[in-house]
Amino acid sequence: IEFVQSTEESGFQENVARLYITPDLIGDNQPLLQDEITLTFSGSTRAAKITDIRTLKGGQEYLFRVDIIF
Repeated sequence: IEFVQSTEESGFQENVARLYITPDLIGDNQPLLQDEITLTFSGSTRAAKITDIRTLKGGQEYLFRVDIIF
């Protein structure tokens, strides 16, 4: 996970992060913008909304770069 931006306003924190995911981690499926990612952050479980998906390739290997907001 790579943090891109974190802001706090009126007591609410909003984080933007970038995940690098290999297909085997998600059942060899293609992630969709409608999907939701659940992660643990600062001791609590949070639902993250996918905002962008890029497919990165290198030889025969590839991975998904997924940008999320939570």
